[in-house]
Amino acid sequence: MVAAFHRLRQRPQLHPSAVLVLLVIALSIINTRADFGAGGSFATYNRHSARSVRSNSMNAGNQPRSNTTTDDDIPGFVFIKTHKTGSSSVTVMLAQALERRGLKPAVPCYDHLGYPREFDDPAHTLCGRDPLHFKAAISHIRWTETSRTTLLKLMAPDRPKIFTIVRDPITRFISALGYYNNKKLQQQLHFDRNDIREAWLREATHRIALSEVRDDVAKYARQLHFIGYAFDFGLANDYEPRESANFRQRAKEFVDSLDFVLLYEEWDLSMALLKRDLNMTYKDVVYPHLKKVGKGPVVVSQATRDLFCQVLWTDCILYDLIQQRFWAAVDDDLRRSAKVVTEVNEAARLEDQTGGRGKMDVQDYFNRLRKTT
Repeated sequence: MVAAFHRLRQRPQLHPSAVLVLLVIALSIINTRADFGAGGSFATYNRHSARSVRSNSMNAGNQPRSNTTTDDDIPGFVFIKTHKTGSSSVTVMLAQALERRGLKPAVPCYDHLGYPREFDDPAHTLCGRDPLHFKAAISHIRWTETSRTTLLKLMAPDRPKIFTIVRDPITRFISALGYYNNKKLQQQLHFDRNDIREAWLREATHRIALSEVRDDVAKYARQLHFIGYAFDFGLANDYEPRESANFRQRAKEFVDSLDFVLLYEEWDLSMALLKRDLNMTYKDVVYPHLKKVGKGPVVVSQATRDLFCQVLWTDCILYDLIQQRFWAAVDDDLRRSAKVVTEVNEAARLEDQTGGRGKMDVQDYFNRLRKTT
């Protein structure tokens, strides 16, 4: 496939963007309709997208629509963002998919939907024109019972599809420690971003287990680093050194309540799943410039992983449950669809670093919506 792309590029009469179109058409011929799923083939995605924008251009405020559906109608949805998991990349993709159809998400007045507090006052949390009418929620929201009740009431009578994304907890922890740059926590854990080794991870884990180390950092830092998933999903408010009696059951109930889940490490499979479950197109989910490939988990011994999961137990429990849920949804059709995502992403990268899509910052996007919608 890559060799064919190079041969196409060598023809002087073809503009690079035309090359990608030809590749897309070739893929649609090679693959059967079953490989792509209903309404998702590259051969028809431009036609579908154009029809979708026309049919939805008057529905930007999520006004009542006809009961007649088309191949590329997407359901209302809630994306429960998590930290340092690629969730901002997903948010940008979803934002573009909505905008392409003349739809909009909930627009926060500031950065998030109340996060890290609850989403309980939409009149003062949401901005833009007709702020209480929207198709989806794609900003950070802490998924507590109050937040959930408030948001779903706004989206009624339809029940939106709800999903999230997670990443291996060790990799997520290391990424968060570097990204949030909490100097006190970094000093306490002897963190050096240029010297991440298994021996350091074991030492850091032992130090997290010390109450005097945990008490020396702010509560929000503990929430971001030590109980990232449990806090985002509304299952815990602060770190506890020992597993609580009912946490696994509550975690399982949360995971069971989701319509589908995504894994950072399985990016292309996740994009194929996103396309299938939100009735999107390949054009919606092929977005190469932010995510070339999900990085694999940090390689450590099983003994070190076990030690880490004894201390940061909430993240490990939730990751394991969500990982099981993810793989239960993967079938041969999804694998074939993911292969198309992989091939077209690679071709787009060979053409240029953005695949002709352009770059979009999440907050720039919402700043624009606050002014224009």
